[in-house]
Amino acid sequence: MIKFINDFKSIDVSIVRVMKNGFKFSFIVFLIATYILYLYILNPASHIAFEVGYAIIKSSIMLFVCFLVGALTSNKIQHRIQK
Repeated sequence: MIKFINDFKSIDVSIVRVMKNGFKFSFIVFLIATYILYLYILNPASHIAFEVGYAIIKSSIMLFVCFLVGALTSNKIQHRIQK
């Protein structure tokens, strides 16, 4: 666990910037999906709205994880190239 925390502390600034922008984007997508699901709760006439909102939430969570793993991976690759 300590190694995992140290990996986060040693991430390059440019990689952190891309990761934070990715997190912001996934959060905005998540908010849009939450709004779609809220509209479905108010008017449950179509199950398509539920399916779309649920799919977008799953996609935003996957985007969040991909940006996190991508940042860690690109940092490891960058450190190995420098050695």
